[in-house]
Amino acid sequence: MEICKALGLEDSVLGQFTTELEDGDLQLITIATTAMKKSHVYIFDEPSTYLTVKQKMGAAKVIRSLVKSERTD
Repeated sequence: MEICKALGLEDSVLGQFTTELEDGDLQLITIATTAMKKSHVYIFDEPSTYLTVKQKMGAAKVIRSLVKSERTD
């Protein structure tokens, strides 16, 4: 839930079908899903394409946290 909170994903967005979501919300869900997986390599291709400035800041924070957690593991 920390990742979802950092990305601004609300319960209303998480309860919807993907066909009902806007492009930015889909992008955030994709980032959240990827960030929740344990991996040595994460690849994000244009992660902020459909995001607002506020959403871009949240996405950058989450992606940076993945790099920091890899260094401490």
